Amino acid sequence: MRFQLNTIIRTIFLCLLAATCSMWLAVPVCCAQPKAAPEYQLKAAFLYNLLQFIEWPEQAFKDAGSPLVICIYDDKAAGSAFDSYRSEKIRNRQLVFRNYDDMQAGLDCHILFINTQDRKALADISARATGRSILTIGEADGCARLGCIINFFTAENRLRFEINPEAAKRAGLKLSSEILKVARIVAEK
Repeated sequence: MRFQLNTIIRTIFLCLLAATCSMWLAVPVCCAQPKAAPEYQLKAAFLYNLLQFIEWPEQAFKDAGSPLVICIYDDKAAGSAFDSYRSEKIRNRQLVFRNYDDMQAGLDCHILFINTQDRKALADISARATGRSILTIGEADGCARLGCIINFFTAENRLRFEINPEAAKRAGLKLSSEILKVARIVAEK
């Protein structure tokens, strides 16, 4: 009886040890994933919902069947957050996603998600997009004041957004009063 009890205890101990080791081996895999991924998934959902309330001029598209092209500035974590929206449509236009690191390629988009904290790069990208029907979206402090149309920020541990209506008007985009009601409105410097 004592031999069986020792064998059972040893077996349980080895199972617990194996389970503990496998959990420790999995930790680096979880930690190796980008920490920002859930944040970008939330931003992707926000953006998808915001797009329902934004209109582009007809001349922004080649024809009625042209897709709505979303360019994501040189960021794999942000880009993968949009994967679940690849088969979606906005106003009967298929969403097409592109990653880019060349500014000229970004100007061939309808939506430009600028994932950088570099204020000089933000100002440069915003200036190049001025006068084009491109919805510029950033996530850096002061981005909307630098000319981006929408800027994501965090306040009270919640994702919020601000809008620069002047920049939207210059781009020829019509923003619904519904999103203007819930956004923080900012003007350029």
